Amino acid sequence: MQEREARKHLIMNAAEKVSAARIFDKVNIRDIAAEAGFSPVFIRFTGLCFLF
Repeated sequence: MQEREARKHLIMNAAEKVSAARIFDKVNIRDIAAEAGFSPVFIRFTGLCFLF
């Protein structure tokens, strides 16, 4: 469970960083995944698509 929480925090931090650099409606899951170092597919299928 700790690993999942660590990934969640990593992705949330990436989302904050990407959102701060762009207009919100121009941010997408691919941008966040790239910043976090994950595949967009990983984010979608691990239930971490709570960002949207």
